[in-house]
Amino acid sequence: AESRLACRECHYINDSDSQACTSCGSSSLTEDWAGYVVIPHPIESEIANEMNVSEPGGYALKDANTGMLSLPPERRAAFKSPIG
Repeated sequence: AESRLACRECHYINDSDSQACTSCGSSSLTEDWAGYVVIPHPIESEIANEMNVSEPGGYALKDANTGMLSLPPERRAAFKSPIG
């Protein structure tokens, strides 16, 4: 399987051959991400609201380089791994 690329700006998951983010146009893409959420209806989604997502699609939850989650601190606990 080819590695998909996550946008460092909006966290949208792009195809492996993308040069820029399909969602926001940023050229800051990374293969180093972990976990994702699919948001089919952003207008109706609490998580989409908290992630500032307005377009349907798949979004990375964590940038593996920085360890930063794409969610506000108060929601991050729900996504922490029980294994370290």
